[in-house]
Amino acid sequence: MAQVVADVMTADRVSIDADVEVAAAAQRLRDHDVGSIVVKDHGRLLGVRTDRDIVVRLVAARGSAEHAGGAGV
Repeated sequence: MAQVVADVMTADRVSIDADVEVAAAAQRLRDHDVGSIVVKDHGRLLGVRTDRDIVVRLVAARGSAEHAGGAGV
């Protein structure tokens, strides 16, 4: 029998408010050992962000991983 998505998904969802800094989202991903996080605004689902979204956009915007750190990231 073929597996369905529910068979392989993480049951504990991790979410964050849309107005939280990116660094806090990255820390939450790390702390929960997950690769994606649900983004909400006043309880309403806005979307999903992944660890890849964070890394690729920060490195692309700043030119290197070395410069991607710091406050407000």
